[in-house]
Amino acid sequence: MVRTPPSDKLREARESALVASIRRKERLQAWGDYVGFAVTKGGGLATLLVSGLELLNPNILPLQLTQHQSETALGVGLALLGGTKLISLIAKVTNALK
Repeated sequence: MVRTPPSDKLREARESALVASIRRKERLQAWGDYVGFAVTKGGGLATLLVSGLELLNPNILPLQLTQHQSETALGVGLALLGGTKLISLIAKVTNALK
């Protein structure tokens, strides 16, 4: 039986702890991505639904939005459903028009 020096065991333990830490961070980041995606799509869908109903029939909901607010909310809902690429494209176009 070959005995390994304590320094080798210590190095292996540190490496395995580092690998476990990296994997844990990756899992947490993946969950954060999933939650962010769900919140963005849910918020976009809710905004699209409320603004669409308000545009179709302004008296159907108990809230009062002007025509401009409804159109803006509709655009925000579409942008949130479209994702971050669409939002960054809208920001670039808006900055170019200024």
